[in-house]
Amino acid sequence: MKKLHKKVVYLFAFFLQLNLAVFGQNPNGATSQLQIQRVDLKDSILIQEIKKFIQSEIVKEKGFKVVGYITISKIRNSANDIIKRYHINKNYVNFDELKNDSQFPLFYSYVDSKIILLKGEIESFVDKKFSNRSKKHFQRIIEPFLYKVKLMQAPSIDGKSKKKTPHREGERIQLHGGIDVSIFINGRVEVMPSKFY
Repeated sequence: MKKLHKKVVYLFAFFLQLNLAVFGQNPNGATSQLQIQRVDLKDSILIQEIKKFIQSEIVKEKGFKVVGYITISKIRNSANDIIKRYHINKNYVNFDELKNDSQFPLFYSYVDSKIILLKGEIESFVDKKFSNRSKKHFQRIIEPFLYKVKLMQAPSIDGKSKKKTPHREGERIQLHGGIDVSIFINGRVEVMPSKFY
């Protein structure tokens, strides 16, 4: 009986620790520092649709071959015959502001040498707080996919002294566009221009 009790206690402690790690909390209630992690995409249909999307965006804008990255969000759906729904889009926004944890992804991957940032449902439940080391590491990883930093000279308020400020020429936020990919139980795949982003 004592051995069974010990096993139950150990199992409880293990699952408690696991839950706290997933939801970014430590036993004292303070936010843990998350690590941005590289993952391998397993969904072959999703990978195929990402490849098609990258190629179609390069045709529209040749510069996307070098600059820009892909964001993927999982979409909640109410249809019974759909297994998964994804929103795929491109973006160019930098990650220069270390204090803005919400902009950093929890996971990233690569498809055809293009970096893919993954946003999951768990992020809506968690107040993300990454370690500075993890954010700086991610900044180095994503830098090759961003517009280069240039110093722009602008006059100060007094109009006398000139101050150089960092600026990324060509950078923009992609608010709309992209595609929604629905994967059905019977294996059918439906790709539609996104109406919601």
